[in-house]
Formats: sequence, structure tokens, C-alpha cells
Amino acid sequence: MSLLEGFNQRILDSYPGQLYLRTHLNSIHRMFYAPEDPAKPGKDKFRNVGVVSDAVSGMHWVAPSFAFREDDPPADDILAARLRAKYWGAQVITYRPFIRQILQFSHSIKNHASSPNFPSVSSEFRQDITAPVIHPKARTHGDIDPQVVELAKKGIKALIESTRAFHGLGDRRPIITNIFGTAHAQWGNLLILSAAFRDPILGTYVDEELLRTLFHKTIQFLRQSATATSALRTDMHILEGLQRDLFSYDPRTNSSSSIGTSAPDCHTPRPVSMAAPLQMPHSTGDQGYPRSMPHHLQMNSSYRQ
Repeated sequence: MSLLEGFNQRILDSYPGQLYLRTHLNSIHRMFYAPEDPAKPGKDKFRNVGVVSDAVSGMHWVAPSFAFREDDPPADDILAARLRAKYWGAQVITYRPFIRQILQFSHSIKNHASSPNFPSVSSEFRQDITAPVIHPKARTHGDIDPQVVELAKKGIKALIESTRAFHGLGDRRPIITNIFGTAHAQWGNLLILSAAFRDPILGTYVDEELLRTLFHKTIQFLRQSATATSALRTDMHILEGLQRDLFSYDPRTNSSSSIGTSAPDCHTPRPVSMAAPLQMPHSTGDQGYPRSMPHHLQMNSSYRQ
């Protein structure tokens, strides 16, 4: 086609994948989270979590040159990195409700274990969506449906890969549509991963050394992208405080020790408590997914590559 002349073939190959994933992301958000329209019954494409994941995991949506395995390291070129970022964004939006369920349940056990009014865990999904949930009568971690744990594990993997999607590009700032949104969304990912790291179930799936690396690189990315008065500067300070809280990390000495022994820094905002319920404002990101999280870590990022 004459309209395509002058474009590198790799660019042409990546564009349909971007379109597919953007459409897929919009569909997930609409089908899972938007209020059901009684005027359009039975027309939803996705009503099962497994079907949603299968829609992208087979790599049929992307040119062979961009296909990848989920255990591949981060891409080393911007086109592939953007596609993978959006892919992992889709996986985050698919599996995040199961992370939320477990974090909520752990919070309930910690604060209401002996209460006769033990709070039940709510689901982010619409009522007509087929997905496993933690049973209302569950009272211990052993009562959690193994399917919920397995899907939450996939959500942890997605959060990790979403956070490091651009880490294979080196230290230079990546050329992406919305640098503010991407940086802010990676900040949000780390808040969730930090909560998971401290959770008695989810902590099994968050490697400490990997989490340290994600903190280091994300803080570096925020420092590179933030102006003196930018909200990203605040995000950076929050992560620095949380980094110290988790790892006793001192940026002045570039060293760390055991978890949870650091003293607070009066110049850095204290990290958000992982137990206290909190509502955080919605925001937009640059990596592909609208999101909301547990009551104590609620945020909404909508990456747009």
C-alpha cells in the first residue's frame, strides 16, 4: 500500500499488536468492571477469567518477530517493550481482583480474627462474571480456594513484568507517549508488590532481591522523569521511604540490612501502612491498564502506550 511506504517493517508489525491489546484492555475493563447494560444482555465477549487470559497468552495477536514467552527477560528495543508493557497491563487487570481478595482477607484475619462479624471479601468483578472467590465462611489462610491463590500468583507475575517492562532499554529515558503516567503506574505497582511481599500467602511469590531491584530502578526512573514540583517527585520520596521501611535501605550509603529496622526520615514522607484502609485518587498511566486495588492500596492507572 502506498500509504505504508517509507515505514520500517518492524514498525508496521508492531502497530496491529498495539491496536489489538488496546481493544482487549478496553474490553476487559468494560466487561468486568463497567455496570451491566440491561439493554444488551448476553453480548459480552468475556465472562470467564480463563477466556480473557487465553485471548492474549497464545500470541496469535502479534507478528512472529514480536512474540515472546512469559519468562523472557525484558525487551531491549522500544517497540517490543511497549507491546510487552501493554500485554502485562492486560494480565494485571485480569488477575488483580485475586490479589485484592487475599490482601483483604489477610487484613480481616489480622484485625477481626475473633470478631463475630468477620468481614467477607468482596469481588471487583461484576456479578455475572465467572471467577473463584474466597468463601464467606473462610476464617484461615488454609480455607482459601487454591484457584484464588494461583490466579493471584499470576497477578504478582504480571505486576513484576509490568514494572520492569522498560528495564531492558538501558538507563536512558524511554520514548513513550506518557512518561508521567508510566512512572506513576510503576510507583503504584510497587505499592501493591510491597503489600504482597508482607502478606503471609502472597509474600511467597515476591522475591526479595527482585523487589529491591525494582525499587532501585523505579526510583531512578522517577528521579530521571520528575521536576522539582512534579507529583512524580512525591512518588519518588514515598518509594524511598517505603524502601527504607522494607529493607532498612539508606540511599546515602547505598546499603541495606534486614527488613523493618530502619528509623523514619523526617524529610521523606512515611510509606503508606499496608494494613490501614486507604482510598487513593484515580490517575492515568502509560502502560495499558485501568486499575483499582485493595481498599488499603487503591489506585487506578490507565497506561496508554
